[in-house]
Amino acid sequence: MLINKIFHLRQPVPEARKCLRKFATWDELKRDSEVQCSTVEEDGIGRFEFKTGLGQRISTDIQELPGSDPNRILFRSVGGNVGLAGMIELFPIRENLTEVVLTLDYEPATSMQRVFQALDRFLNRQLAKIEECVARAREGASGFA
Repeated sequence: MLINKIFHLRQPVPEARKCLRKFATWDELKRDSEVQCSTVEEDGIGRFEFKTGLGQRISTDIQELPGSDPNRILFRSVGGNVGLAGMIELFPIRENLTEVVLTLDYEPATSMQRVFQALDRFLNRQLAKIEECVARAREGASGFA
């Protein structure tokens, strides 16, 4: 599944890059009891853990990949129960404002997670069909007016 999120940091690009690489220092996540993160400095592996609304515990160990663009951070999972790969792109907007674009592609690792993902896809397809039928019925009804 693909996630794309855009947000802004009120700091210049070099500071934003440094902050994003050291996510164990993110104060908001520390205050959120559902999300725990840490960085293992020796090998550069970062760990995210959280609990879903259904009570499942999700964890992933991520590692930054080498890249040539200093405004692009590439990463992938190297452990945990969710496989993921992603990219963080940094764009200077103003002197103290950086736009951050997070692109994340993930695949659930456990069979139960895959079942929920398949159910989600099925329900979204059915909702799209219902929406299409309602739209066609509305168009047909407006033709009689």
